[in-house]
Amino acid sequence: MCKDVGIIGGGLSGLTLAYYLHRAGIHAELLEASSRLGGALSSETKDGFVLEHGPNTVLGKPILLELLTGLGLEDEILTPSEFAKERYLVKPCASSEHGKLEPLPRSLSRAASTPILSTKGKLRASVEAFVRTPTQDDCSVHEFISRRFGAEVAQEIFAPLLAGIWAADITKLSARTALPQLWQSVSSGQSLTRAALSKAFKAQGSENTAPRPKILSLRSGVEEVIHRLARALPQDRILLKTKADSIREDQESAVLRFTDSAGEIKEERYRVLVLCCPTTAASSLLSGLSPALGNAVASIPHAPLGMIHISYDKNAIS
Repeated sequence: MCKDVGIIGGGLSGLTLAYYLHRAGIHAELLEASSRLGGALSSETKDGFVLEHGPNTVLGKPILLELLTGLGLEDEILTPSEFAKERYLVKPCASSEHGKLEPLPRSLSRAASTPILSTKGKLRASVEAFVRTPTQDDCSVHEFISRRFGAEVAQEIFAPLLAGIWAADITKLSARTALPQLWQSVSSGQSLTRAALSKAFKAQGSENTAPRPKILSLRSGVEEVIHRLARALPQDRILLKTKADSIREDQESAVLRFTDSAGEIKEERYRVLVLCCPTTAASSLLSGLSPALGNAVASIPHAPLGMIHISYDKNAIS
């Protein structure tokens, strides 16, 4: 018997795919090697605090809001307060060995007065409107920002800012992917400085400016999305402690060899097999079908991340 869809990996991607396939009436079976679902999403409540061991916020795009609403989580959504808009960098300071917190400039006027940049760096950034735009398909964020605003802006502002979002080296991070709106503006021949001024002017004169997607989280932790997705699926289609070992093609189906929760080696046929697992596992599975593809997937870099949780008594914060 050949089943419709097999999904390898029980993280957010795999569960969301299984959820929408189930809603469409398509039989999908999900296999997860570990004893829990969620992958990198993991939340813990301790002493009244919600601690996230993975992503702690997500961008509230329409497709995600639709998913949260479908899972009945609309009342769980938390958005940042007005006080959380600021982002700070620690800069060396003569008066403190620990440095000083400086807010990242969020407007052109604040960029002109910020101590984060030197006078030379500000002067270089001010001529962005006169920078020519070369024709290219993509480049690194560092190259893109350095060309437009100077290396100091790239290193002192964009490097720490994007490190907190992408956990990546901006000399290797794709500008087209990480900064799609800026890339599109420059590709269309627009100056980023002029575009920012135009946007600010229009925002002041219009009450109908389309709202940008907000960063959001959930009251009980983002892992609640995983719990709701799992409960929305038939439980006999979620196989935990089930490790995918190899894949082979057989006519118009994919044959998956796996080790189940009892330690038995089995095979299952699927019309479609989707890999929603880490690249280390995916590259191993794909190598049997195409060594070149397996090697390509294995070459995708992963940045090591650590989480530190710090709690404060409210009375200690003025």
